[in-house]
Amino acid sequence: MDKQYLNKKQLEKRIERLNNWLIQNPNDPMAGTAKNEVLYYINLLSDLKDSFSLTIQDQCPTQIHQQIGTYI
Repeated sequence: MDKQYLNKKQLEKRIERLNNWLIQNPNDPMAGTAKNEVLYYINLLSDLKDSFSLTIQDQCPTQIHQQIGTYI
């Protein structure tokens, strides 16, 4: 898998989309995984702000954003 770098706007958009999906699907079996990924992206966003860089490497182990991307 190629390395993917995300900027602040992309991270915020993923967090928003995952949160919206969680609101609409609170009992989905993937909800726990989605919550973990939201926390992961929040931590990446924090790391990005601390680094003063424009992008940060996405190393998310679950890739739930891609799995539920068709629903978003």
